[in-house]
Amino acid sequence: MADYSFDIEERTEFGKGFARRARSAGKIPAVIYGGGNDPLHVFLPTHETTRAVRLPNALFELQVAGNKHLALVKDIQRNFVSREIEHVDLFEVKDGLKVDVRVELRVVGETKPGTATSVSFKSIAITVDATKIPRFIELDVNDAAEGTYYRVADIVLPDGITTTLRPDMVVVAVKARAVRKTKQVDVAGGGESDTETSE
Repeated sequence: MADYSFDIEERTEFGKGFARRARSAGKIPAVIYGGGNDPLHVFLPTHETTRAVRLPNALFELQVAGNKHLALVKDIQRNFVSREIEHVDLFEVKDGLKVDVRVELRVVGETKPGTATSVSFKSIAITVDATKIPRFIELDVNDAAEGTYYRVADIVLPDGITTTLRPDMVVVAVKARAVRKTKQVDVAGGGESDTETSE
């Protein structure tokens, strides 16, 4: 199921001046590639598209002249100063087509008291059906003790999803929580003492 659905129009005029006028009218020039067809030049609604691309790997359902196109964002061109979207490249996909994407790696659970996790990377590269891309992949570290290491092989991937990362790559290490010493002044006695606090 698509994350966003737009009823859009095909673009028949080109050039920098025309594109500038289109953006002023709330439209973003875009191109849909793939699908075994010639590139399809279209307009996307500025406000809705700006919001939609904040979602990683968002799947678009685009209705163009009565034809439906499922597509993923391939590239976004932004204004160097304002960071507003000036052009979008989309890649047409279909159910069953495998794509390579990166999704968030979400570490869940509480490790043993006095320990903390050191995460090597925040996302994981996966190969997945283009219409079934998960928002995130979870790695459960609940009750893990100091010295525990989680590797790629420890990540439980949903059915139909694979990764090209090496199985022995360390994803999360469980370490002793750092202790920071601070000076505490005894006003009455005029002395100082060390206080330990966990970070």
